[in-house]
Amino acid sequence: MEDHEEKWSNWIVPKEYCGRYIFLFICVLFFLPLITGLRYTLYGYMLNIIWADLMFFIWYKRRKIKEKELAQKRRKDKYFKDNE
Repeated sequence: MEDHEEKWSNWIVPKEYCGRYIFLFICVLFFLPLITGLRYTLYGYMLNIIWADLMFFIWYKRRKIKEKELAQKRRKDKYFKDNE
């Protein structure tokens, strides 16, 4: 797989995270206003969509880094175990 720098401006949600992404948007756009009694304006909806998308992107990037570090650690541990 090709390693390239992902940017928020051209990022697409991977298929395996679509369920979480949709759940986040339902919570932010519908349940949060119901619980807090807020009423969003059009600008409020747009701002919350941008905010939720950015937060999901940051979460995804951190998770991807952790998965990469864990895979490297497993390879290293396996290498040392095989060479004992």
